[in-house]
Amino acid sequence: EIHYDNLVQDQKNQTLALLKFCELDWEENCLTFYKTKRIVNTASSVQIRKPIYKDSLKSAKKYKKEINYRSYNT
Repeated sequence: EIHYDNLVQDQKNQTLALLKFCELDWEENCLTFYKTKRIVNTASSVQIRKPIYKDSLKSAKKYKKEINYRSYNT
């Protein structure tokens, strides 16, 4: 299990843990995935061309009360 917050704050170690779980070898390109020239045919094709950024962590905080409320009242 990988939490997005942890991945954003510690990309290398979280990626290493994921690769170990999947029994895959480490490559430096894992940290610069956004530089790939391969074709990406997914809904996130624009996002995959950008490095991981921390801005979204801040934006989710304003919904914390609503998220916690819903998770306890469903």
